[in-house]
Amino acid sequence: MTHLDNTAETALSRLHNDSDAPGDAHGHLPCYSIPDPRWACVYTHPQAERWANDNLSRIGYQTYLPLYLVSRPDRATPSILHHVLVPLFSRYLFVQFDHLAESWSPIRAAPGVSDLVRCGSDVHYASAGAVEALQATEALRATPTRESAKWAPGTPCSLRTGIMAGHPAVVLAVSHSTARVAIMFLGEMRTFRVPVEYLTPRDNG
Repeated sequence: MTHLDNTAETALSRLHNDSDAPGDAHGHLPCYSIPDPRWACVYTHPQAERWANDNLSRIGYQTYLPLYLVSRPDRATPSILHHVLVPLFSRYLFVQFDHLAESWSPIRAAPGVSDLVRCGSDVHYASAGAVEALQATEALRATPTRESAKWAPGTPCSLRTGIMAGHPAVVLAVSHSTARVAIMFLGEMRTFRVPVEYLTPRDNG
């Protein structure tokens, strides 16, 4: 689902919403715009993240496709593992775009793109700070994780408890026993502070 027309309850009983726009008293997702750089969320066709990213870049857009490293067995020799970079958030990437100054038609028409994530009729923008945090940890996600640095910034993970259990996330920062994580939820990248024990390693996608 790529639109945010229908708001949804997001009360996460023991998760602390760390968003700059926390929503209303009922926990509904907010519709808001972020000053430049304006990173719009693009929803792609299944397994078409790289294709969509390449096509948008080819027609002149600045894009960002977050990736992370996984180990996968060789098809011919399963005992041999290969390190492969895969999309951090399945079917999502980001593009710098201002719908007040540009037409969104070229983006939606790009091969591999399903739609722009929208809030009603307005393009939805991700927090520039959250996108910058992902970019800052890109190199760390491309390196095999050491057990001693299990929850280092940039580490892909999932939540092990609550209504978001099993949902893909990524660690942005850790302070003592609390982690700040980013999650794609209903087409919106949101950040939360959670106890470290709520985290579990991401599988190989």
